[in-house]
Amino acid sequence: MKRILIILTIMAFASVLPLSVSAAEVGSDTLAILKELSIMEGDGNGNLELERNVTRAEFTKMAVKASKYRNSVALNLNISPYKDVTFKMWYAPYVKTASENSLVKGYSDGSFKPDSTVLYEEAVTVLLRILGYTDSDFGVSWPYGQMGIAESIGMCDGLGCVVGQTMNRNDIAALFGNFLRTYSKETSVEYINNLDYSVVEDVILVATSNEDTSVGSNKIYTTAGTYKINAWFDHSIVGKKGTVLLKNGDELIFFTPDNQIINEYTVYQALDKNIIVTENGEFSSLDIDKNLTIYNKSSKTSLNAFVNELSAGDTLITYSNAGGVLDYGIAKTGELKGPYTVKISGNISEYGLTSPSILKNGRKIAESDIEKNDILYYSQKLNTVWIYSDKVTGIYESASPNKDSLTSVTVSGVQYTVEGVNAFSKLASAGKYNYGDTVTLLLGKDGGVADVRENSESTSETVYGFLKETGTKNFTDSSGTYSAFYATVVTADGVEATYAAKNNYETIKNKVVSITFSDKYAVLTAVKSNGGVSGLFSEENSRIGSTAYASNIAIIEVSTDDASETAVYSKVYPIRLNGITLKSSQVLYAEKNALGAVTKMFIKDVTGDLNKYGIVTEANAGQNSSSYKVDIGGTEITVSNSKTYSVTKWQPCKIIYSGNSIDTLMPLKKLTSSLKSVTETNCKSDGTEYLIADGATAYVRKTDYTYMMISLKDLIADQENYTVYGYYDSSAANGGRIRILTAIPK
Repeated sequence: MKRILIILTIMAFASVLPLSVSAAEVGSDTLAILKELSIMEGDGNGNLELERNVTRAEFTKMAVKASKYRNSVALNLNISPYKDVTFKMWYAPYVKTASENSLVKGYSDGSFKPDSTVLYEEAVTVLLRILGYTDSDFGVSWPYGQMGIAESIGMCDGLGCVVGQTMNRNDIAALFGNFLRTYSKETSVEYINNLDYSVVEDVILVATSNEDTSVGSNKIYTTAGTYKINAWFDHSIVGKKGTVLLKNGDELIFFTPDNQIINEYTVYQALDKNIIVTENGEFSSLDIDKNLTIYNKSSKTSLNAFVNELSAGDTLITYSNAGGVLDYGIAKTGELKGPYTVKISGNISEYGLTSPSILKNGRKIAESDIEKNDILYYSQKLNTVWIYSDKVTGIYESASPNKDSLTSVTVSGVQYTVEGVNAFSKLASAGKYNYGDTVTLLLGKDGGVADVRENSESTSETVYGFLKETGTKNFTDSSGTYSAFYATVVTADGVEATYAAKNNYETIKNKVVSITFSDKYAVLTAVKSNGGVSGLFSEENSRIGSTAYASNIAIIEVSTDDASETAVYSKVYPIRLNGITLKSSQVLYAEKNALGAVTKMFIKDVTGDLNKYGIVTEANAGQNSSSYKVDIGGTEITVSNSKTYSVTKWQPCKIIYSGNSIDTLMPLKKLTSSLKSVTETNCKSDGTEYLIADGATAYVRKTDYTYMMISLKDLIADQENYTVYGYYDSSAANGGRIRILTAIPK
């Protein structure tokens, strides 16, 4: 069996041909089936000698091997079945079995003529008898009754033989190939099934235990079922589509692949339904049908549903038919190596990569910029390293579901998924850290805990953040539940953490604070250290005025630093600040690395993006009281107080809050000319290009001269039918953008 399977594995890579083929060229799949069923055997070297003629004796043995009598041949004969077939002949047992079961007949003189070359019509008649046909089916017109039946059931398809023709082994192989796939008499079952084998076409080999451990060892999951495989299975054919031979319905004997066009892509990043791939070092967007069927491990989905599951380093393989029509895809996920914790700053030689591209927090850096305790991932295919440096320091409060089998931990009120084995070993029951301990979590690419910084390194850790909220609440540690003051702080990385505090810090709310730890309590101190940072923000030069900033700079913009107000905040990326001149009063805090480059920064009300914008729908100004209504993103808000605002009905405005209440309605500035070439990001007015804010709102004037909100996308699509005006809060140099667009039908 092992010898046969080696041959079959090699044959799996031969050119694909259907099982029913021209006798001039028998397909490797047909020959492999005949070998597996022992119908056709080669010489000592495995040579099938396809050009050699087949004798009646040889064919009789083949026919018996293909019949239901294959296992009932009595090999030790002492009686000769025919006068010219003595019991000592190697073929005598097969001739006897075939004769006794009316598969073959001798001549009237009592001979069998075993050495004569078998004729086409003789071979066909024997195989028809195996299929269940009898002489009564054939009639008296030999051999045309037999040939008529054979041709009608497809047994002669593609052979090119004629009555009276002798047959060589190639012809016989082609005939048997057809015969095995022909239905037995009065059934709709292929004959090969009677031999406990079956042929299944259009089968995709999806996954073995190498791709999906749930499949089980020595098995393969396919689109037709899960089957046993053996040690000789060639795993390089996984993913391909083709024809399989099954034994007993549950063992895959061999596979013949279809003629497919295969393309393999290495995923660099998946961005909201868009897949960025790399080929030969070049990046491109993979433009294929998002409804394409995708197999990942042993699951079936669509590319549209699966795209956001793809990560850097994953492989996407697409399979098209011979005509180039896309058929399906195979996704190999989890191929990114990591997470690993960097042990020595500026050194990643242990990972065996040659001059890799290195990205830290999304920006390209040099190896020298890698720091100890950074979290590292890499892809050998992409020769790329991803570095993450996010850290969170706080009090270890709980583990879920428990410390013996934790999958997540809660630190200072925030739950984090445990990603790395290093983190698990340190935070689990047998680890170094207990509830109530101060810990510094090292976060990986998806914000999970990849590791925990060692105690000896974290005792002096100071956290800086924006104090968003204070009060009292209950906390839990290993001793039970206790009540304490709390402080919710936003770090420059945009992470909110809630700490137990010994004191009430209400007076420094909405300030940037430093946080140290005493036992399980946080100690907060207001800080004001902008480090002299101010000036023009240049993304091209990575500078703020005369000060450089690091490639992984983290920036938080807040709406206010007044303790009496309710603050909102947002992460800001360098591209948003490009071209804006920062005033020193707008920089609440700037932290620098050893090279003097800014790594973290808190800024106040620079971009205007934290404000709300709308259109006044009603304005009633009075001496003692005033009433206004404002549509903000489709929701109408009523403003009633003693203040009078310099806004009129249907005027776009900026809304300024005091606490949770609207304090001021400030009119937006209008561009003097109508807008041209409006897109989702910019537009033109008088030949000058203006930037449109993310989340900008558009309103269209109706026939009654009222306005209603429409989507910016709809306005853009139909802009030639409108005269469009833009309203902005301040100049681009001061962070301003077009916030409101109004459209008047032409």
